[in-house]
Amino acid sequence: MIKFLLEFKTNFWKDFDDETGFLLTDEEIPTWWTQLPSESNLLTGWLGGPNATKKIFEPDPSLLQIALLSLSSIFHIPPAMLKEELSNYKIINWLNHPHVKGGYSYNTLYSDKSKEILATPVNNTIYFAGEAICTGDSQGTVESALQSGHDVAKMMIGHLRSEKKE
Repeated sequence: MIKFLLEFKTNFWKDFDDETGFLLTDEEIPTWWTQLPSESNLLTGWLGGPNATKKIFEPDPSLLQIALLSLSSIFHIPPAMLKEELSNYKIINWLNHPHVKGGYSYNTLYSDKSKEILATPVNNTIYFAGEAICTGDSQGTVESALQSGHDVAKMMIGHLRSEKKE
């Protein structure tokens, strides 16, 4: 996946709809969201799956231009005006990240067994945590990563307490 963080001088999208939260479109960068309910001038764009893979080697300036063209089409604002309105940006291309090589996890036919294996400590010394092995409803989210980390920390503390009793 590729994530676009675009900070603008104003939150111009409120001119179109004061309650804009998520925008799901047919544009090249199809998914956008605001920071509602917080007031912010930040728009986050998201491109995932095979369409993101096609852009793995695109340089940031080219990806930024694609993002601005997508927003231009959504809001009917010329790309040059959007670029002038842009105050800062960051593009996170997880496909290019040397230690990640992807984005969010997703379930397969073997996910339950894989999660069970990863949730089992190795010799009570190696523990795994993260959104990919969370068994809750919010897989692929920061919340699931935090929950998984919390669960593993409790497991480790329980193991340490049982060792002290022995």
